[in-house]
Parts: sequence; structure tokens; C-alpha cells
Amino acid sequence: MKSNERTCKFFDLHIKTYGFSKDSGRIQLPPKPLIELLKLIKQLHSRTSTVRENRSKTEMWYLADIEVDTNARRATLLINRSDRLAADQSISSPKTKEYRVAEKNEDEGNDYSAHLSINLKPTPSASNMYAVVLEDAPGLNSGTIVKILDWLIKECSKTNQEFFTYKHPDGSVDPKTKKDKTIKGRYSCEMVGHPSEDFVRELNDGVLHGIEIISYENKDNSWDGENKTIEHSTVVNVKPKKKLGASVYDIVKSVCKTAQEKKLQEARIKFKDSAEFERTVLIDINSMNLKNEEQYVKKERLTNFSSKLPTSFQRIYPGIRDRMYVLIK
Repeated sequence: MKSNERTCKFFDLHIKTYGFSKDSGRIQLPPKPLIELLKLIKQLHSRTSTVRENRSKTEMWYLADIEVDTNARRATLLINRSDRLAADQSISSPKTKEYRVAEKNEDEGNDYSAHLSINLKPTPSASNMYAVVLEDAPGLNSGTIVKILDWLIKECSKTNQEFFTYKHPDGSVDPKTKKDKTIKGRYSCEMVGHPSEDFVRELNDGVLHGIEIISYENKDNSWDGENKTIEHSTVVNVKPKKKLGASVYDIVKSVCKTAQEKKLQEARIKFKDSAEFERTVLIDINSMNLKNEEQYVKKERLTNFSSKLPTSFQRIYPGIRDRMYVLIK
């Protein structure tokens, strides 16, 4: 992390909602608009401490600031990480032979910030998918950000039960109360990365070993009489017949198009890159975006800031926020 630049990564934020019923098991539910969820998170942040720590209490993540612009339909969250186990920062000036260590107190940690800017207009591909840009920061990758968002939404559900309550999708009525049956909506987030030009180039220049097409259509179905084993996924293995002469990326897209028609969800691409390293990348079939993957995600470097940037902020920094908004228009 340099004081005169920041790196941003491009993702789509996928909002999912589900509930559980004794009769029907896991049920998919329509998620509420993200802008409404963020309003609840903003209210939560204004009235209580939004800090989450690990079990050993050596690392904490917290929502430092949040802005929701309902007119422009965009938002920014400033998510921070405090690391008590990080080494004290050493600072030197070799020419003047000056040296010092910035020692932390026992309850202090090195602090890092990541701005997350969101376009609150759903993407054309899905009504529950939103374009986002995430500032690169130590210990604040997309997987960590998703966990924090899930936790914040869960905290909101504790004091906004009506918002998270749905009518049962089958329209059934409670025989005792004669009222519509309801079900609690549980939210989960997922960030899928936009593929970089490096990914396409590495795939085309490498050797394709195979593609695993994955379906979760029968997820949680029992495979024994006592419901002690359940299905996680169904996998179809696709192998190239011979050495491919065409663009590997185009072939992968064609396979994914067929998988999409069959209503399958994910594809695991196994290939050897140009440097002879074995790679495995999981992609979303509908969008061709990358899942659980940081290396090949599209990046943009922001430079030429008017002042030096610290490792963290306590308020959203307009100089970073405004330039990130430009990237998600």
C-alpha cells in the first residue's frame, strides 16, 4: 500500500435470500432492494458500535463510515481492519541516520481501510446484482468484505423483524390464527469478480485440462433413509477432445452457454498457464465472472492524489470515493 496510489478491483455484488420451512425445507425468496438494506445498515451504524472481532480478540473489523446517496443511487462503505498482532511500524531516514518505532499500546492495532463503492442500480443481468468497486487493502479482500456485509445484515435483522419477514411462498394459512403463514428471510452476499485481460490471455496461452460444470439444483436432498447425508452438488466433467486450435476462452464461453441453457450454475476451469503453473478458477456461468478468486480480477490503479494517503481513514475520503464512482457508472 503506497501513499500516492490505490488499486481498485471490479466485482458484482450478488444478494441472495432464503428461508426455512418444516414442510418445504430451504426456500429461495426474493431479496429486498440493496438500497433498503443499506439504509438499515446506516441506521445500525448511527446507533451502535459495528465492530466484529475474531475469537482471540487480536483482529477486529468495523464499519467506520457509510454514505447512501438515494438521488444518485450510489453508496460507499468504509470498512476497517485493526490488527493487534501486526508488527510495530519502523520509520527511518538513512541519510540523517534517524530511526524510530511507532509502538502500539496493548489494546491498539495497525489500522487499514477499504472503500467499497456501489452502483445501486441493478445490473442488466439480474435484479439482485450490483456493480461494485473495492479498494485493495491488507486483510480486506472480497471474501472478508462479504462476511462483514452478511454480519451487518444479520445484526439489522434483530431489530427490524418486519422487514425480514415474508409471506410463505405457497400462500398457506396458519390453521390456528387464520393468518398467512410467514417465513424469516435470511440474507447472504457474494462478490464475483470481473475477469481481467490477464485471465483471458493466460487461458488462451495455456493448456485447458477440463471444465467441471456444477449444479446445486438438488442441494440438501437426502441420500439415505434417515436424512443424515445430503447432496452438495452435481458435477458434469467436460474434457477437450484434442489440442485446441481455437481460442480457449471462446470455447469456455460456448460450454458455459450450453450449461446456462441446462440451468446449471458454476464452472470450474482447470488449466496450465504459460508459466507451467496449474490453475483452477471458478466462474459464474451466467455472467462469466470469477468466484472466490482475486488474482485474475480486473483492476484499476488510482494515482495523482493531491495529498498523501494513510493506511486507513475514519471517514470516507472524497478523493477516493469520487474516483471510484466514475468506475461504476
